[in-house]
Amino acid sequence: LYIGADRWAELIGVLRRRVELEETSDGRVALWRRIADIYQIELEDQDETVAAQLAVLEEDHEDNQALATLSELYRELERWPDLMEIVERRIALAAAESESRRELTFEAAELSHRQLQDPPLAIERYREVLGGDNGHDGARAALEELLREEDYCLTVCEILAPLYRQDGNW
Repeated sequence: LYIGADRWAELIGVLRRRVELEETSDGRVALWRRIADIYQIELEDQDETVAAQLAVLEEDHEDNQALATLSELYRELERWPDLMEIVERRIALAAAESESRRELTFEAAELSHRQLQDPPLAIERYREVLGGDNGHDGARAALEELLREEDYCLTVCEILAPLYRQDGNW
C-alpha cells in the first residue's frame, strides 16, 4: 500500500514502530536494513541511511554488511574519521594473517596518509602491511613517497632497507 503510493516516509514510520515492538535482535536488524534500503534507494538520503546502518550495528556490532555499506557511504561523504573508525572495526573482525586484513590495514594506512594527514600512523600501518606481504607494491610506493619528508625519512628507511636487501636492490 505505502510502496505503490510512494509514501516512503509513512512506511518508514510504520517500520520504526515495528522495530520498537520486535522482540528479537535478528528481527530488528532486518527492519533496520529495510529502513536503510528505503532511505538509500528510494529517498537517496545518505545521512538517514547512515543512521539506519548504525542502528543495525547497535544490534549486531559485527554485521559485515552494515560495516561495508557504512564504508562506502563515509567514503562518498568524505567523512574520513568516521570511515577510519569503520575500517578499524573491520580490521579487528578480519582473520589474522588474512589477505582481507592486509588490504583493510592498507586502506587504514592510505586514509591516515592521504585524508587524515597523519604520517606517523600511516607509516606504522604500512609497516604492518609489509610485515605480512613484503611485496605489497602500494605500501612500498607510499613509504618511498614518505622518504621525501625529512621528519619521517629515518623511520621509513628502517622499514624499507631490509626489504631492499632481500630483493637485492640495495
